[in-house]
Amino acid sequence: MRNGVWHLLLLGVGIVSVAVGCQRPKQDETSTASIETGRITIGSITPAAGTSLSAGTHVALIATVDYDLTIKDEGTVFMVIQDERGNSLIPGAGPSVAAPHGRGTAQLRYDLTVPEGIKKVIVYFPLGLTASQVGTSTSTVAMQEYAVVERP
Repeated sequence: MRNGVWHLLLLGVGIVSVAVGCQRPKQDETSTASIETGRITIGSITPAAGTSLSAGTHVALIATVDYDLTIKDEGTVFMVIQDERGNSLIPGAGPSVAAPHGRGTAQLRYDLTVPEGIKKVIVYFPLGLTASQVGTSTSTVAMQEYAVVERP
């Protein structure tokens, strides 16, 4: 997990739609307080850490994360995918899994076409509260970065 404050903004729209942004605040932005919800670590991830991704190719991002939710009865594990500028690479809400209180494991998957013109794909796994707890944020985030190379 990187130092700094990671933001998780939950929005309920219609049948509960979740939008997540996990980028650091810009210099001129003020950050909101975030809560520590427990801990989260990446147990396994495909492609493996250290793998470079080729721009324009399709990749299945598959992760198993281990968490320990220490507050509230239930939370949510999210998968957030961004480029190095903090732009979301997932249209709409990304994958998420309910996380009951205590220790558990969650599996998440997203099929991504790696965009041209970016340098990194960053996959975040925030351990947040449920969508009904609108306006909460978390500093409990695991992440994996992938370098992006242009196709020859």
